[in-house]
Amino acid sequence: YYRAAELKHGRVAMLACLGWFHQAAGWHPIGDAAVRSTISDDPLIAAQQLPFAGWLQIVFTIMSLEWLTTFVCKPPEDQPWDVLGVSDLIADEEYPEWKDNKLRELNNGRLAMMGIIGLI
Repeated sequence: YYRAAELKHGRVAMLACLGWFHQAAGWHPIGDAAVRSTISDDPLIAAQQLPFAGWLQIVFTIMSLEWLTTFVCKPPEDQPWDVLGVSDLIADEEYPEWKDNKLRELNNGRLAMMGIIGLI
């Protein structure tokens, strides 16, 4: 369970870092369209400029994804980190290159978790 939670949090942190860098670089067409004006390139100020309905949409989307992966599309018991079912496509789980890629994803997730904490 803990490895699956670490991997899930790492994936979310990687997406958070990507979103932070896009926002800071000035690329936010959806945010500009939602607010109907130009929002700040600083992600913390842009979060304050987002209307309450936008925050409700974000929270509802997160809750829906959590509900989907917890109750509707349950991952396998022996591999709870495999939400999309990629393990069925892998012929040999002990293949060294596959294990290296899984370890890279885990380490990049750990780095992203520390990175987003530093950015915030």
